[in-house]
Amino acid sequence: MLKEVIIVLTTRRSIVLKAIIDEFIHTAHPVGSKLLIQKYDMPYSSATIRNEMAMLEELGLLEKTHTSSGRVPSLSGYRFYINHFLDIADDVQEVTDDDMDAAEQIERIVMRRDIAFDEKIQLLLRVLSDETGLTAIFIGPSARRNTIVQVRMLRVSANQAAVLVVTDQGQIETRLFQLATMYEFEMLDNTIKFLNQMLNGVPLNEVFDKLENDIKPLLEEYIDHYDQIHDAILQFFSAMNTSITYFSGQANLLLQSEFERNTIKAMFEFLEDDARLSSLKQNEPGIDIRIGSEIGDVCFEECALISTTFRMPIRGHGTIAILGPIRLDYQKVAELLNIVGKTITI
Repeated sequence: MLKEVIIVLTTRRSIVLKAIIDEFIHTAHPVGSKLLIQKYDMPYSSATIRNEMAMLEELGLLEKTHTSSGRVPSLSGYRFYINHFLDIADDVQEVTDDDMDAAEQIERIVMRRDIAFDEKIQLLLRVLSDETGLTAIFIGPSARRNTIVQVRMLRVSANQAAVLVVTDQGQIETRLFQLATMYEFEMLDNTIKFLNQMLNGVPLNEVFDKLENDIKPLLEEYIDHYDQIHDAILQFFSAMNTSITYFSGQANLLLQSEFERNTIKAMFEFLEDDARLSSLKQNEPGIDIRIGSEIGDVCFEECALISTTFRMPIRGHGTIAILGPIRLDYQKVAELLNIVGKTITI
């Protein structure tokens, strides 16, 4: 785990460090003293800036490349930058002009009343990935410890019935069953009534074993052809056990020059694994920024993960995160996620 060493920098040294990291984030090229004087209009001599760069390197905040006399940020340099130089606006009206359009899009999506919450999340991810050129991720709350309080069936048409499962956390899941005859309706109705009795108060992570070991033998004895719907019911409850996840901009991982082919493959495998993906969830409100080993998996050693968490309607807390290379625009990404976190909980 990366730990920041407590370092106190002079004002001049701070100005030089921030300028170098800002420049490297946007160009990916090592930064030299001549460029700092010309582009950032620094009122210092080239020799003075070189001395400051040497001191920042000695402090472990900068590194010197083999192919250039310029400097690049170290992991500790990025961590110092994140902790001391980011200035995240508290209100959408305070964001930079460049980000105003995206911030207004975010607000419009959140305020819509004609679409479901999950659809809002997917639209937000698309805006975030388009604006940042990175990968946007949503990780919903895990339902494994939720307990079932009701299982019921509703007939919705001549040949369709909806099965509803309600948990103690207000989670409501439905599944439509296609039924050809009145006999099939009665068979499903009897099954659901029995499940309502047997599963009341049972945690979701115990439902699978109870269905297989306790309920299936009984229902096979008392309900004809129960085996025809057993697998569908198992799949239904298994789906409730996993966190809801959405992605946008996964292909952007392929466009990052910092990532080697094997690294990209490992990241895709991680993102496809629900259990591992849930480890990226943020538990505390506000903006969380993790870099390199702080993320917790070797495949993300060259990555940064910026996230915000918020209260979802009824179902607990969700996390929206942006994943990209360590050399990303922290100010822009953090500002956009901050707007998401503040508006989505209104």
